[in-house]
Amino acid sequence: MTDAPRQPPDPLRRRRLVLSSVLVLILGGAVAGAVYGIGAFKRNAADSACTPAVELAQRIAPLARGEVAAFAGVASTVPDLARFVTMHLGAQGGPVRSTSVLEMREPVATVDAAETRGVTMGWFYTEQPKLGRILSHNGEVDGHSASVWLAPQVHTAIIVLANVGSDTAPRLKELIKVVLGYGP
Repeated sequence: MTDAPRQPPDPLRRRRLVLSSVLVLILGGAVAGAVYGIGAFKRNAADSACTPAVELAQRIAPLARGEVAAFAGVASTVPDLARFVTMHLGAQGGPVRSTSVLEMREPVATVDAAETRGVTMGWFYTEQPKLGRILSHNGEVDGHSASVWLAPQVHTAIIVLANVGSDTAPRLKELIKVVLGYGP
């Protein structure tokens, strides 16, 4: 069996492939920058309550490259995350109207016929008889993991942040739920 003679690579085809790849990357970057870009903070007048977040975003802008942006490029602090969770537990005076917070908890899609599990605006939910609707969201990116669990009807939240990737934070959250009497 003889090998067919190899054809030399077509330089025009290669050039088109490289140019189209570069074009796709540029357009993708432009769209992502328009949607998630930190530069958007500069175009919007900031509410005085948002000034620390805007300043933080501007300081970290040189570090935001988008290689790993499962988090949509959002950077926050532990106190801000705690305020966000407190707002979802029903605290008044947050940056979002309480009616909007309640709307965020409403199911958008369910994953079972009994409608006891599904997704809301930004949360996964499960209905539990004793605790009501439980909201949760886990995430992991490049050596860091996070897990947030909310039980608004019993005013309880668990936030776990770990400097270890994989499912470390969600596993720790499950252990904490057991210790607090909220899990199996």
